[in-house]
Amino acid sequence: MKKFLSLVLALVMTMSLVTISAGAKDFDDNADITYVEAVDVMSEIGIVDGDKSGNFNPTNGLTRGAAAKIICNLILGPTTAAELNADTNPYPDVAQDSTFGGYIAYCQKEGIISGYADGTFKPANPLTGYAFMKMLLGALGYDAEIEQYVGANWSINVAKQAIGIGLDDGLKTDFNGSDFVTREEAMLYAFNTLKATMVEYKNSSTIVVGDITVQTNSTATEVEQAGRYDTIEANLRTEFAEKYFTKLKLTETEHDDFMRPAHEWKYGKTEIGTYTNDADATYTASVKGKEVYADLGAAYDFEEVEGEVAFFVDGAQVDARDGDEDELLFDVVKNNNESIGANGVLTEVYVMDGGDDDDTIRVVQVNTYVAIAEEDYDDEDEVIDISIYNEQLDEATLELDDWAIIEDLKEDDVLLVTISFIGEEPAIKSVELAETFTEAVTNYESNYNVETNFEPKDTVTAGEKYSYDANFATSIEGFNGSYIIKDEYDFYLDNYGYVIFVEGIVAADQYVYIDAFEASGISSKATLKGYAYFVDGTSELINVKSIEDETIKGAEAIATAMAELFGEVANGLFTYTEKNGKYDLEIAVTNETNMAPAVELEVGELTATDALDLVEDEIGGTIRGSKNTVFIIINEDDEVELYTGIKNVPVITIAEADEEDELAYIAVTDDDSDLYVEYVFIDLGTVGSTSGRAKGGDVMFLYEDTYSKKGEDSDENVYHTYKVIKDGEKTTVKFDAECNDLVAGLYIGVKYDENGYACDYTYVDGTDYDINDPDVEDYTYGRYTEATAEVKGDVLTLWKGETYAAVPYYMTDDCDVTFIVDEDTKNVSWKKINGEDYVVNGGIWGVMNSDNEFTKLFIQLSEVE
Repeated sequence: MKKFLSLVLALVMTMSLVTISAGAKDFDDNADITYVEAVDVMSEIGIVDGDKSGNFNPTNGLTRGAAAKIICNLILGPTTAAELNADTNPYPDVAQDSTFGGYIAYCQKEGIISGYADGTFKPANPLTGYAFMKMLLGALGYDAEIEQYVGANWSINVAKQAIGIGLDDGLKTDFNGSDFVTREEAMLYAFNTLKATMVEYKNSSTIVVGDITVQTNSTATEVEQAGRYDTIEANLRTEFAEKYFTKLKLTETEHDDFMRPAHEWKYGKTEIGTYTNDADATYTASVKGKEVYADLGAAYDFEEVEGEVAFFVDGAQVDARDGDEDELLFDVVKNNNESIGANGVLTEVYVMDGGDDDDTIRVVQVNTYVAIAEEDYDDEDEVIDISIYNEQLDEATLELDDWAIIEDLKEDDVLLVTISFIGEEPAIKSVELAETFTEAVTNYESNYNVETNFEPKDTVTAGEKYSYDANFATSIEGFNGSYIIKDEYDFYLDNYGYVIFVEGIVAADQYVYIDAFEASGISSKATLKGYAYFVDGTSELINVKSIEDETIKGAEAIATAMAELFGEVANGLFTYTEKNGKYDLEIAVTNETNMAPAVELEVGELTATDALDLVEDEIGGTIRGSKNTVFIIINEDDEVELYTGIKNVPVITIAEADEEDELAYIAVTDDDSDLYVEYVFIDLGTVGSTSGRAKGGDVMFLYEDTYSKKGEDSDENVYHTYKVIKDGEKTTVKFDAECNDLVAGLYIGVKYDENGYACDYTYVDGTDYDINDPDVEDYTYGRYTEATAEVKGDVLTLWKGETYAAVPYYMTDDCDVTFIVDEDTKNVSWKKINGEDYVVNGGIWGVMNSDNEFTKLFIQLSEVE
């Protein structure tokens, strides 16, 4: 005998379990119905119908009056029941000519229903599960008085009897008779009543002696078959449908489209539908043979179908034996640790009835695949095209006649589909929208590699902790399991709560342009950093962990990377993943890709179309921009300008550059390789600069030639402390001990290692630039030792020597000016600079932008005695 186990960990895809014929009633809200088989059969035989709008309203509550109508339809048939009239008012609150008056009167007369203690029936009140089960038991022939469905404990007796004969079979939750019953739950209970056996009482009598009532011969017995064949179950007993719906027939069929044992309902010549049998054990994650053995309570051999083990995946039979040894890879025996199934794969085990000693099992697995709507639903053609993440069936056209759900679909909607491969051509068997949510990632664990894909222990924490569906890897091409912590992503779940699709992480869209690399630190602690520009217009100095799977740490590794990976050009386009502030980079521009490497452009005006034409010359093919193309332009000040759409890009002016300089221009095509550009990076930041340009980092002025302190931390890292002026304040900075040759002066681009020690910098050595030469556009200016300063408003005038002509220079609005007075720092008012109180004795040190505006000034003064 089969033992039904309710082991489903999440709601099974209802539509994937059912194949419905044209005979089934088609409600507009079919997609919302959970108990499809029950509603199909009950609506076809006329027990229930939809509303005027064509909806079934499965979750609406069932009223007491509507319940009486259902019972009458079951017992008398819809036609006869519709003619019922009440001779008298059955209850004071039920009029004879009311909608449910005749139904209620009949059920009251037959002892199927009873009213409240106050004598009323309250037909509009909702009905509890206990009350409806009591009515169904009455329809099956159970006597309320004999079975004690009255009195203080009536609900317990009803529940015990109803559950005992299977009236709640197939309920997705535990039966709670105190809850009000919904319309679809009522159909499930009534549907099970059709398959339940009628009962009768023979020779029963009631003896009353005083106040004592004694019932004799009161046991209900099953009604035997009265000379006609069994149409519901071949057991020589009379099921409810065999008495009241003689045209209704239940027959076993070989299988459904996934090779699950199935059955068919017919009403007369009408085929209502084919439905799968209940599995004896169900799993949605991997399961060991010994666990199935424990759940089924016995060991089983596999059924054989066409000489092979009955193991089916998406309808196709698979080899479950181990090569030449002919041993099963998976056995339902006591000590077998071999596993089958995976996260999100529906695995069902069926015990096939072969007699008491010859029962076997059949294993069926159904995968869920991701599909994407390629367009909005077409109202005229009533179809929609979808792409599917499946190698054997990667695209399909869905028609409204087959899939009512498509009417509301929009382009890029994410769907869940199941596919049967049982026939010559793959066929989609279910379609539904995937559950989605947007959440920031706070943690993830990934052991992903190209051979094993995602292991069950791989997880992502985004609000809650999620594992991946087994088919996740095939739907996320190029994703290696990494996320950017605190970034938000769109997650899509399968029907069992596993992540099956994520948007916002596809590697092809994770581009970063890096226009310069630099080493930070020394020896084995040296790390690589890069000046990075992202496709969203943001930029930052990033820590590079690896390039092309090679870890970059230590001076030797950095030297190797700079020589082997970059060659002569230390900039380029990369794809990336990031975790905990460290980036793993993969070079995106290769000879095998539809991307253009750095190209040199001529001085003059450049349009977006001209730029794309240059890319065509580089790759030897046609390349086009669109309204979706994103242009990331890095200007001469290393600021990012972002434009979406080729028509929105302004004319770019290319300034004259030194012979060694070139314009870095890189284009990226989209994933479809149709040569439409996704992103275009145009780097103007290299134009007019020299190799001495320093980007990022702190600016500080050391006013002593030697360090003031030498120290060692708990990790035995040695450092030197220097007195500096930084951000207008006198402070100290710790430099790595190997930086022991510092001299007084201006330091820019100061950066720090993992221990917090300054380890990389550019020293402004005081070179005397000709600041009158307009061709000199270095961003950093040195010390002017023979200079006098005058400040009026925002105009700074410098004199160099006694006979030098006054040349005005401007400051930016937020120019940071620090006065260094006798090796100290003071806030000195502007007017005192030209007075007799101070003279410039150590020089003027400055940092300028490309417009020759000072952004920082350090002016060394001496107080006049």
